[in-house]
Amino acid sequence: MVLLNNILSLPLGIFLVVVFNEVDYLFTTPLLRLPSFWLVMTFSGFLGLAISFTSMWFLHQTGATTYRFSGRGVFSLERKSGRDLNLEE
Repeated sequence: MVLLNNILSLPLGIFLVVVFNEVDYLFTTPLLRLPSFWLVMTFSGFLGLAISFTSMWFLHQTGATTYRFSGRGVFSLERKSGRDLNLEE
């Protein structure tokens, strides 16, 4: 998902860089020459890819309904249903 989103956003990003004349800034900024910047950006990309693969694995192992409701918690289910979900019984 992350790779697909990045690929789909590239044309818009390139268009905006050209329209707002950011090309000169990209060639002169010292930030892009720092190894630590590229290290953090690479780590961030791998982390996003890992989250995407983990989400797809979880979806494959469980199902769409479990995937949709996991992370929302029981309290949001109580609010939606209007009932008290007493799980201790």
